[in-house]
Amino acid sequence: MQDVLERARMSVFREERIQLYQQAQAIFHRDIPWVPLAHAQRILVIDRRVKNLRLSPIGWKYIRSASLELE
Repeated sequence: MQDVLERARMSVFREERIQLYQQAQAIFHRDIPWVPLAHAQRILVIDRRVKNLRLSPIGWKYIRSASLELE
């Protein structure tokens, strides 16, 4: 890709520069690492008497501060 960019920078012909920059974009698009931007949503169904039970962003349940409220 670096070679294509260098040739595009040195070219004095507009059409050739356009073609070379488009080629560089295609190489960049093909070789770039992709990172997913979505994640699963976690849902926890519990009895309404359970208080202070929390989910962490990685899915662990924090039960140390949890309690059961007696009705």
